[in-house]
Amino acid sequence: MSARDPVPVWAVRVEEGRLHIDRKYDFARYVAAREGQHLELVLRARKVQRSTKQQAYYRGVVCDMIAEHCGISNENAHDELRRLFLTVPSESPIPKVRSTTELSVQEFQDYLAQCLHWAASFLGLVIPDPGQAESPWATD
Repeated sequence: MSARDPVPVWAVRVEEGRLHIDRKYDFARYVAAREGQHLELVLRARKVQRSTKQQAYYRGVVCDMIAEHCGISNENAHDELRRLFLTVPSESPIPKVRSTTELSVQEFQDYLAQCLHWAASFLGLVIPDPGQAESPWATD
């Protein structure tokens, strides 16, 4: 494992002084593969993931409007936005692109702002703010 490899993260909860690990079999397999190595275990408060309302706005308004404007699918619009704004440095010849599911609420908010600015600057497309547009992806 090199310093640039992605660091796996497991969600845990503490109950009665004991750690309960989500995906415990994946965790056990990961640990077993590092037999004899010196590792660190870091515990921190869990990141709050983006909300379903943020997701509905992003997919149902932002991606839909960009897709329609560019004549591509919603999924292609999503992939292109990720490629533009969520590509991270990698030693691999194929760049790593973060998934939006990895983003915290604040990171997702920043990503949305980048998408809206890009759409306005490069496409001349003004996308309404959340609450000003209806989303077919809404879950309410």
